[in-house]
Amino acid sequence: MVTAFSKTGLDVFMAQKMVDLVPAWGWFGMLVFVMVLVQILRLGIISNVGAVTLMAPIVFAMAPMLKLNSVAFTLAVLNVDTYAMIIPMEVTACLVAYASDEFTFVDFMKVGTPMTIMAILYIAIVMVPWWAFCGFPLWQP
Repeated sequence: MVTAFSKTGLDVFMAQKMVDLVPAWGWFGMLVFVMVLVQILRLGIISNVGAVTLMAPIVFAMAPMLKLNSVAFTLAVLNVDTYAMIIPMEVTACLVAYASDEFTFVDFMKVGTPMTIMAILYIAIVMVPWWAFCGFPLWQP
């Protein structure tokens, strides 16, 4: 799929469409906005691997358009995909818990939404500086 995206230019096309949605809030605002956008897209994609496979070439092509480090930006945006917990179908453990009939769909949304927001903020505030310390600063293309 990644090869098909690259050969057809779909990755650059989709990246440009997403960049057009991104407001000019600086690198931190852009990062958080794109992370939230990926979480919204993730609501319709059940498989974490499928979502990352679909989004990786797009996010990687998007970074230079935003004048950001491709490696750090891709790590941050796609790492947040792992913490999609808004609906029970997004994480296998949540699906098992939901099948027990002890929790409602609304219960998952009440707990999962703040947890997903905390994961976005954790990656943006803690992990991005850590990757910069390790040699991959997001703000340097």
